[in-house]
Amino acid sequence: MTSLAHHAADPFRLLIESVVDYAIMMLDPAGHVASWNPGAQRIYGYEPEEAIGQHFSLFCTDEDVADGYPGHLLKQALEEGHVEVECLRVRHDGAQFWAVITLSDVKDFFGNHAGFAEVTRDITEYRRAEDAVRAERDLSTAMLNSLPGVYYMYDEDGRFLRWNRRFEIVTEYSAAEIARLHPLDLFEGTDKDLLAERIAAVFRDGAAEVEANFITKSGKHIPYYFNGVRQLVDGKPCLLGMGIDISDYKRAEQALRESDRRLQQAQKLEAIGQLAGGVAHDFNNLLTVISGYTDMLLEDVPPDSELREGLYQIHKAGERAQTLTRQLLAFGRKQVMEPKVLNLNAVILDVEKMLRRLIGEDVILSLSLAPELSAARADPGQVEQILINLAVNARDAMPVGGQLTVETQNTMLDASYCRAFSDLEPGNYVLLAVSDTGCGIPADVKPRIFEPFFTTKEVGRGTGLGLATVHGIVKQSQGHVAVYSEPERGTSFKIYLPVVADAVQPAVPPLEGRAMPEGSETILLVEDEEAVRSLASQVLHSCGYQVLEARDGREACELARSYAGRIDLLVSDVVMPWLGGRELAEQITAMRADCRVLFLSGYTDDAVIRHGVLQASYAFLQKPFTPSALAQKVRTVLDI
Repeated sequence: MTSLAHHAADPFRLLIESVVDYAIMMLDPAGHVASWNPGAQRIYGYEPEEAIGQHFSLFCTDEDVADGYPGHLLKQALEEGHVEVECLRVRHDGAQFWAVITLSDVKDFFGNHAGFAEVTRDITEYRRAEDAVRAERDLSTAMLNSLPGVYYMYDEDGRFLRWNRRFEIVTEYSAAEIARLHPLDLFEGTDKDLLAERIAAVFRDGAAEVEANFITKSGKHIPYYFNGVRQLVDGKPCLLGMGIDISDYKRAEQALRESDRRLQQAQKLEAIGQLAGGVAHDFNNLLTVISGYTDMLLEDVPPDSELREGLYQIHKAGERAQTLTRQLLAFGRKQVMEPKVLNLNAVILDVEKMLRRLIGEDVILSLSLAPELSAARADPGQVEQILINLAVNARDAMPVGGQLTVETQNTMLDASYCRAFSDLEPGNYVLLAVSDTGCGIPADVKPRIFEPFFTTKEVGRGTGLGLATVHGIVKQSQGHVAVYSEPERGTSFKIYLPVVADAVQPAVPPLEGRAMPEGSETILLVEDEEAVRSLASQVLHSCGYQVLEARDGREACELARSYAGRIDLLVSDVVMPWLGGRELAEQITAMRADCRVLFLSGYTDDAVIRHGVLQASYAFLQKPFTPSALAQKVRTVLDI
């Protein structure tokens, strides 16, 4: 019987002794080693005689021994029949390694507890590989979390499998919520349809890209650029994608479009302004002659003459033509301005009565003027023109009546506001606001309102120059104009003029007495347009002045050198062949230091009148002028 059992156990013993990848040992009920296979010798490094008889805690770490862990394992195996744990073990040389320990209760033939069987599997390489995989995964996660955009992966059913931290931050959803979301839940409207098509394209074609608005949990819309590729993950096709926030790009793109639009508008205005300026210059010469002789004839024709009505109609037509040319010059920024340091409140009060007549009784005019308003530098006549043009526009926007409010106040434009306008500097400004309660300006019309000749009024109701004129005057005054409008609620034009520290200049009272003041001084008249020169000469002669005439600058210089008497005043056109008004004035005043200067011109961008702003040392009379305007201006300059 014993021999049979012994021989029956031999094959099993042989099998155990042939295993070298696992340490297999038998323990007695107290946990001492009773048998030791070659695998145990290879893994633990102990010879059989060194190990047999030792308690199996010899192979545990000091920490585990101190914690009573070996005894705990024996107890658990005895109670449960089997226990498997992953823990650190110690080799003969003291080196520690990770192992999977299986400890089983062994029964004898009668079912009584006979000891334990322990199997040790060295998993050091497995753990090393696992740690490498974990480190790679951690590195991958860290890299994904460091990306500037969102990263995500989902399967064909739209189940999110992986995403980075940025995805949670942007969408405002928690990890648990994202796991329940479908990718299309993050989009709305046409974007949703577009994303569905693009997702299908990824799984069909392998890759796709799209721009769409992310809809966050709180409802924010964020423009994003997404690209995705198809990738097999565990044998299943998945979409791996990344999204980049393109909000800054979209803002820059919009700013560039707006900048391009402004540049095109500026170029168009410049081109039209150049053309209009040239036309107006020639036209003003003609109007000077037409209006001048008409005014002189009206002075001479008796009140009951049949000719008087015809002459009066010519006079009225001339005035309307003058208004049109002034507008042409204003929007093209070619009009010569005579800026003064002024208080806008005073200008508004001066023109208040005229505004009330313009807007009619069904529109209420309300003034809200700041009591301590700072001074600004502008041409008072041009400010009046701005107010008139805006009032007329407001009246037309309120056909059944309403309210027109003119307001002034001190304000400050900061860098954030000025950044959007290349010609605007941060600082203190005087605000002139003209607001109405009319029909408002449609959004598609608003970008074009300052274009010359653009109008939404019916034929015969407007030239399309009113707002273009306002824009030109404001820009020529180094100011800024902004428009705020809501359909059916009204429009507000806000004009900003830079604050100046100089004292307000008092208004010059008009000359009293005759409309054509006289004198006896000698005047050198220089004008290349013969008709204009003839008219001016005739007016000045009639006022008692001695007039020396010249057709151009060179002829005027020769006259000044050869004339033996005193020349009190040079009256000269600005733009002339051979020698322009500026050069002529310099040469004449060099020869005759006491000679004063009065320029005549329809428009000029000559250096004498830089950007249309008159130098303080020269006087200027805008063409077309009336005979009385010429006579009064000459007298004013001579009496200074």
